[in-house]
Amino acid sequence: MEESVGASSSNIGNLEIWWKRLWHMEIPHKVKVFLWKACRHWLPIRVCLAERHIPVEVVCLVCMREPEIVIHALWGCNGLMKRIWYLRNQLAHRERDQGMDMVLSWSMNFLLEFQKANVACNGMCDTGGTDTIKWSPPIADMYKINTDATLDVEANIVGVGIVIWNPCGDVMGSAAQRLVVSFLPPLAEAVAILRGIEFVIELGTLLVVESDARGMVNLINSGRPNLVEIGLVCNDIASRIQEGLVTWVQFVPRKENNVNHYLAKMALSIDYDLFLVESVPDYVERCILEDYPD
Repeated sequence: MEESVGASSSNIGNLEIWWKRLWHMEIPHKVKVFLWKACRHWLPIRVCLAERHIPVEVVCLVCMREPEIVIHALWGCNGLMKRIWYLRNQLAHRERDQGMDMVLSWSMNFLLEFQKANVACNGMCDTGGTDTIKWSPPIADMYKINTDATLDVEANIVGVGIVIWNPCGDVMGSAAQRLVVSFLPPLAEAVAILRGIEFVIELGTLLVVESDARGMVNLINSGRPNLVEIGLVCNDIASRIQEGLVTWVQFVPRKENNVNHYLAKMALSIDYDLFLVESVPDYVERCILEDYPD
């Protein structure tokens, strides 16, 4: 009996350690809650519902072959776990079925948004002090372009946010563009950079481009030719650099790119392209006040 109690106590201790590690993981909170519910069998899986005397068929509504238990619903069927669950909910509530071909795009966008937020957070922690990261204007005789892109995968829409700044830190122009296309996040970020360059290319002044998509910035600066779709966009950007129209493309944390992020989000909700001269939309002005150095 003592051995049994000891083993039981050991298992409980290991379980507590596992839960603590889960809650301290650097993953979105909604993912933690989802995993917690799955482990506790609190997801509305069909077998679980039937055990609670809810009149439902226990067979999996996706494959129509096996009983829908937790293991089958999350791992037994093909696809990414969280996206599969999202699609199951849509199908169960008779909403629009998006199809499994959108799993990769949705998941990459979800991951990219989380990584961007973490980059900003880590940048804050790495300073070794309490100073907040602030946006900085370009050096003399240059303009700075900040760009960002965000996706609505379900509607096949990409939102692009662009802001142009002069050396005094004044807004020279801004744009919120809505593209009805199906892009993966890296390609959307590359297109946002190219659109930003094209927006101000006629000004005839040297440009510095900033984006919070680190991988895309590295790819552009690598100078390696690439014939895939994303590579072609990067090649167009690289050609602008070679022509002397763009001085360089550099990475900035999300914290320094808030204005563009809000513009890109705004672009998803409008049905037209917005271009403003020497201004930004009213509700975005508060972001400039937060980002602009004292």
